[in-house]
Amino acid sequence: MKLFTKKDIAVILSKSPRTIEAWLYGTSKPPVNFPNPIKVGVSVRWKASDIQIYIESIAQQNRYFCKKFEESIKDFEDSQKLKELAEPQKSTPEVKRGRGRPRKIDSSRQVGGVL
Repeated sequence: MKLFTKKDIAVILSKSPRTIEAWLYGTSKPPVNFPNPIKVGVSVRWKASDIQIYIESIAQQNRYFCKKFEESIKDFEDSQKLKELAEPQKSTPEVKRGRGRPRKIDSSRQVGGVL
């Protein structure tokens, strides 16, 4: 039975060792289905089989979500095409607006302003 350390898990999952520690000690919520560690003396380890099952579950979820994402993108593109066909093209250019809060107008600089 092969056991992985925090550093091994971090490399395998492309996370930082600090993230794995946060999951372990409860300062951050671990992902769904993340396996519990085994205590070996004062250190913690994860079984390789548990990590393999976790990675396979992630891959299965990703396949499902990728399929749903592709369907939603296709639906979105179809709806955009319908909108383009339904709406006439705008001929007036859009006015570029300044960034940030509008400036106060100084009354002495106004045209025709008298002090």
